[in-house]
Amino acid sequence: MLAQTNTFLVKWLRRLSQFKFFYNDWLNYDGLLHGTDVDHVVKLDIDFFESLRFDNESLRQYRIDAASLCAETLGNKPALCFSGGADSQAMLQSWHEANLDFDTIIVTFNDGLNRHDSDHAKMYCELNGYAYKELQFNVIQFLNRDNHAYGIKYNSCSPHFNVHYRIVELLADMGYTGVCNGGDAPYNHNGVWGSNFSRNPFHFLKIKDKFTIPFQGSFLSFYPQLSWAIALFTRFNSDGFNGVDTIIRNWELEQEIKHDRYEKKVSAYHSVGLTVIPQETKFTGFELVKKYYENLTGDGWTFERKFRHPLVALLDHNKHAYKFNLTEDQLSTITSIQLNNLGPAL
Repeated sequence: MLAQTNTFLVKWLRRLSQFKFFYNDWLNYDGLLHGTDVDHVVKLDIDFFESLRFDNESLRQYRIDAASLCAETLGNKPALCFSGGADSQAMLQSWHEANLDFDTIIVTFNDGLNRHDSDHAKMYCELNGYAYKELQFNVIQFLNRDNHAYGIKYNSCSPHFNVHYRIVELLADMGYTGVCNGGDAPYNHNGVWGSNFSRNPFHFLKIKDKFTIPFQGSFLSFYPQLSWAIALFTRFNSDGFNGVDTIIRNWELEQEIKHDRYEKKVSAYHSVGLTVIPQETKFTGFELVKKYYENLTGDGWTFERKFRHPLVALLDHNKHAYKFNLTEDQLSTITSIQLNNLGPAL
């Protein structure tokens, strides 16, 4: 019996070591992985982009292929973490279209501290007839007791993502063989592709070996056909962000820009056949948690000062803003296709 267990363990560890975040290694992220400030390299030739098809049947096949191929990397009992946001809706639809065997997990914080997300997630599932399971999580206890230790363990400055990493651990303890989040497809920000594939949201790329099961932190970037189909239908203005990345931040402008960006993302999902139901406001999942600490202390910055800033001071040494390093031919081809999809008002 022990020999069988050891054999299984060896096979599983070998499989875990071979787990890939990007199908056929379509993106080289060695710079982020090793902290060398080298931008991501898109390992897709011009023929790939020119071969993309945007008819309904092709797009549906991209969704199915993305889910099926991703599922193959996550073992025989995968869990999809479903926040109810547009990205996780896109993931969930794709997996259901592929008729795969998986569990949908909706995390609910204590005292309803993420009900704006969890209620939307449940509504979406119930409307579509999708089964789901709830995982109760005491987020206040975690933040007060464990956030700093998890930041050290996973070299992570973000209390949001530290919660995600704890959820992955809990799901592994429950017997799940892999975990998948919605993530993101690339987009064009101020004329720069892939700046959303940055250090914080894609930090999971650096900590694969710290988990006991595969954790796919971004389903929407896994399969290049689906990822780039979404990307090439995503309209982003090149000037609306200018006032955001400054020392003096305009809160109202930021919210307006984020809402505009969210609407364009939702529009792109609809264009590729992903029937997401938008939320009235784009949430991070932690708005009510931050409000809890504000009500407790009278200081709206308590959450950041207590749970993020100490980890940033300790761990955040690589300041490089990672993005895609596209060749001139890639950029020219991508721009041409995107203009064709969206028209001259890009």
